[in-house]
Amino acid sequence: MSVLLVALWSPAICMAQKPVRLIKIEVVGSKRVTQEQVIATSQLQIGQPVDSSLVDAAAERLMQSGLFKTLSYRLRTDHDEAIVIFTIEEAAKNLPVVFENFVWFADDEIAHAIRQDVPFFDGTAPQGGTTTNKIAAALQRLLDGKRIPGRVEFLPYADERVGRVELLFTVKGVKIPVCSVHFPGADAIPETNLIKASQQLIQSDYSKKDAAAFARYTLFPLYRRLGRLRATFQDPTVKLEPE
Repeated sequence: MSVLLVALWSPAICMAQKPVRLIKIEVVGSKRVTQEQVIATSQLQIGQPVDSSLVDAAAERLMQSGLFKTLSYRLRTDHDEAIVIFTIEEAAKNLPVVFENFVWFADDEIAHAIRQDVPFFDGTAPQGGTTTNKIAAALQRLLDGKRIPGRVEFLPYADERVGRVELLFTVKGVKIPVCSVHFPGADAIPETNLIKASQQLIQSDYSKKDAAAFARYTLFPLYRRLGRLRATFQDPTVKLEPE
């Protein structure tokens, strides 16, 4: 039985090996990321023929995801069978992902499309690596599939008032005017009064962040003046109106 220890970025240190059949993949050091997510991101599959160059490529894909601070692997072979052992140190905590104005798609539809390229997507993503580019590409495919003439852009967004950094994905190049606003469940303040107080949103381009901020900083003070300090607004939802 031979043991090969390879650092991700090191040059090749042995002659090319004859491919052997992969029978098992082990992951050491995972905390937030599951073993299944590591394996899916590596794109290795049990039963496939592997050699050190293929595992090098898998390890590079893992590092490029931005999920890991360090990564090494061992390729352990016995006759014509192989076991790959990834030893990982996870990177800093992922950032929440916000889809700013993807009003044509349900959240589940967006998540499903992203997981085709990013198996570990759980509503968060690392800021570094290639993951954000893959998310943007998946979102762009959704737009193109419905012939929506927009382009996807993303950037880190820091809300200093709440001390939170998010990855904000936005559709640019298409108008999404707000036609009307509604407040189901309003009681202490009549819905008609809330609608009247929200007229500046009408005909503005829809923005999930702007709508949430408007509720927090413009509408909530109306409740505060009534002593309703526990009043809350849920995240805004949208419904497309026919043209």
